[in-house]
Amino acid sequence: MNEICPEEKAYFLSRTFYFWLNPLFTKARKAPLTWEDIYSRPTVEGSDYVTTNLEKYWNIEKQKQNPSFFNVIFKAHWWFILVSAFTLSTEIVCLSIRPFLMNKILLGFEDLSLSNNKFNAIVYCTVLIGTTLIALFLRNASFWMAYRMGMRLRVASSALIYKKILRLNQKAMTTTTAGQVINLLSSDAQRFELSFMFIHYGWIGPVQATIVFWLMSEITFYPTLCAAAVMVFFIPMQSIMNHAYARIKIRIAQITDERIRILSDVINGIKIIKLHAWQLLFSKIVRQVRRQEMRLFLYVRFCQAFQFTQLVYQVKVTIMAMLLGVVLLHTGPGDPDALRSRELYTLLNYLNSLFLSLTLFLPMCIQYLFDTRVSCSRIQNFLLIPELENDRLPKVIMTNEPVVHFNNVTAYWDKYGKRPTLSNLTFDVVGPRLIAIVGSVGSGKSSLLQAVLGELPHADGHVLRSSNVAYMPQLSWIFPGTLRDNILASLPYNKERYTAVLRATTLDVDLARLPHGDRTQVGERGVSLSGGQKARIGLARIAYGLSDFVMLDDPLAAVDARVANHLFNECICGFLSNRLRMLVTHQHHLLPRMDTIIVMRDGRIANIGTYDDLIAAGVEFHTLQDDIAEAQAETKSDIFSALPNAKEIRDTAVDRQLVTSPIDSDANRLYQPSRPEKRRMSSQSNPHCSRNYNDNRESSIWNTDSNTQAELAITQSSEHIMQVVDSDFKTLRKRTYSTSEVHDKGQRVRRRPTERESARNLRTTTPRGSITSRFAFSLENAISPGIMDYLPSSTTELDEIEDECRPTNQGFFEDLMETYEDTAEQEVWQRGSVSWRYYIILGQIGGGLFGVMITGLLFIGTIANYAGCDVWLAVWSDTVDERQHSNTTEPASNKLVLWDLGNNRFNLAVFCMMTGTLVVLSSLRSLSFFAVLISSAKRLHDGMLKA
Repeated sequence: MNEICPEEKAYFLSRTFYFWLNPLFTKARKAPLTWEDIYSRPTVEGSDYVTTNLEKYWNIEKQKQNPSFFNVIFKAHWWFILVSAFTLSTEIVCLSIRPFLMNKILLGFEDLSLSNNKFNAIVYCTVLIGTTLIALFLRNASFWMAYRMGMRLRVASSALIYKKILRLNQKAMTTTTAGQVINLLSSDAQRFELSFMFIHYGWIGPVQATIVFWLMSEITFYPTLCAAAVMVFFIPMQSIMNHAYARIKIRIAQITDERIRILSDVINGIKIIKLHAWQLLFSKIVRQVRRQEMRLFLYVRFCQAFQFTQLVYQVKVTIMAMLLGVVLLHTGPGDPDALRSRELYTLLNYLNSLFLSLTLFLPMCIQYLFDTRVSCSRIQNFLLIPELENDRLPKVIMTNEPVVHFNNVTAYWDKYGKRPTLSNLTFDVVGPRLIAIVGSVGSGKSSLLQAVLGELPHADGHVLRSSNVAYMPQLSWIFPGTLRDNILASLPYNKERYTAVLRATTLDVDLARLPHGDRTQVGERGVSLSGGQKARIGLARIAYGLSDFVMLDDPLAAVDARVANHLFNECICGFLSNRLRMLVTHQHHLLPRMDTIIVMRDGRIANIGTYDDLIAAGVEFHTLQDDIAEAQAETKSDIFSALPNAKEIRDTAVDRQLVTSPIDSDANRLYQPSRPEKRRMSSQSNPHCSRNYNDNRESSIWNTDSNTQAELAITQSSEHIMQVVDSDFKTLRKRTYSTSEVHDKGQRVRRRPTERESARNLRTTTPRGSITSRFAFSLENAISPGIMDYLPSSTTELDEIEDECRPTNQGFFEDLMETYEDTAEQEVWQRGSVSWRYYIILGQIGGGLFGVMITGLLFIGTIANYAGCDVWLAVWSDTVDERQHSNTTEPASNKLVLWDLGNNRFNLAVFCMMTGTLVVLSSLRSLSFFAVLISSAKRLHDGMLKA
């Protein structure tokens, strides 16, 4: 993209006539445009510039008792609005005087023998050409100015909403919803773009109509009155249809959102639906919602058909009303029974100059003005939400070392609540230390971090903290973009630092599995990420940043035990060791490594100090977590910390209330192969294996070769569940063992679980090298006694496999990153045109060959009838001219109305019949066209649903 817009360097004529766009048009004619060819926006169109201007006036306006965002718009852009009003009004004046000039030109051509007539004709022709060119230029300029002003206002209002969100804490956000904010940005702010295109027609239309009707009444009064009555009648009709159209569209949007939500759920769970044969049930649900949507679509198309039809026949109906007045009620100047064709032509031109501004743009102005007032009111209500009070926020201090200081702090999420969220908190931390915040659920751990951030304003006490703070919530936030963009977060790319961050957060292993490495698109339209992957991306974003004070809200909960140990050792205690870290965690086995531990209970600090001090003080950490004993037992066993599904399967065992038993040396025989001929997974036999860390819902996967993938999950408790599945799905085997000790005459007996327990213990994973749901039904019967032969013989061998599978070669990783640079995901686009064959197919799907032919004939008939009205009016005028020339010796004056009124009434009756036929044909044309489209949409949707 060009860094400087050529408009800023263009001279006056170039800006006036848009000559600065010629190079772009020339390049577009030779080859398709790319992103690099597009000009950057001018400085005056920047979001900072337009937002600062609007924000200045809004800050003044909101000090009033009844502030109005609608008034702020006009105060901030009054000069732009005034210039656009002058431009548009000048254009309308040029268009309105054209019929008057045409009348004078025809008058001069009646007798060119007179020198004055010839001179007047030349002068009026010159003025007509000039006004036409001026109107053409001003039309483009007025639309361009309206678009730019609407765009500026949309950008500025969106920025004000965004800034308002940043000044609201979570407590204040309870008065609104995320959906409301999205609607303000996507719908309300966008209305400004089109509103300014038609807003001036609210006063230009009536003024122009008044002047034009006055000029027409100078020629003939009653016909002008008839034409004005018809045109005014169509204005409220158009407004009513526009209002009905808008209301139905709102309802359609709600039903469409519901249908898309249902279809998304169906697509995401299609395997389960297929497995249980629920296709017909869900198809019925989708069809019911689709039927409601299509019924509303039909009403909308009726409104559109009325609008489109009205634009076709409205001109002819108005002319018909005027001709009725000419034939039956004419009392114009001169001959009371005569009206020259020159004057009739002038009247028709006056009417044509009014149609766009009075019958089309004026109703749209009323609609957009109403919508703009509503949008301004909604944006105003959001901007007036009470913000954070500065005296209730943490005070930021500039220090050489990170610091956080609490002094008797009390805070409420609900100011009307009787019980404070945080009560009398006092502590002081300085320097790069690791602070653990522990406590039971609801004790106030996360609220403490929110108080440091300022999201939870304090009622008493005061808070001091460093300026540069980073925060990672429990649910990591991923924005649409590449994985690298999510980690860098707009910071400059540093290869060494970036690589170190990936290794510290184990994301280097995930990059090898993603289709485009760190250039893979993630977020709403990207690949799906697990909770553990999102947590590690959020932690990598924190690590890559430059904040010297980081707050981590339980980042280790979304990953398995071994990955949690790696993140804690390599990232939190390693890469982030020179920063102040406040870590909320439930993994109490990590507490001995903390510099300071804050124990929260009921919103208070129950204890604070080092681990040894708290143990000496009698703090029992096991009371803070129900399953702390099992968590400690899990961390003491190396093999269980090495397996990602250990925590998940352990929780399952606890739910069944199984009694644990110690594992002695005899139990190790379970891990020894019973038959030496069976293959064993090791680094020697599987040199291409790779290790993937995922969240506690995922399994550890070793890729043994291109056709075989094994999934291993094992836990050590009263029950050991061991499962290996070959991804070629030729052999699916499972066996569950229970090692509960039952002593019978000095011998230990192994109890085999029931079939129900075996089925309940089964764990499978989702795509990317794992079991698919369509084979899940056969796993209950896939029991093999040789499953143990696939397992490593010891934890030492398991660690060796991990070391072999992990890419430790620095050069290998750098080469891989360079490969991703070359194969980065890019947008795919095609250039060309749609063949007519597809339009024919679309029509055949909607109404068949017969329906397409009928619709085509209606289009042809409407066009022919529209042209026939003009032809009949011309024939009528020619007949009158001939008879007038034959019945008088005066020069041909082209009188339309003859002494014989019956002849003119016959001609008028024919014209009225043709106009009525035009109304019917144009209505049937629009209805038939939309019926074909609706039928096509319904059949295409049903066909895709059945497929």
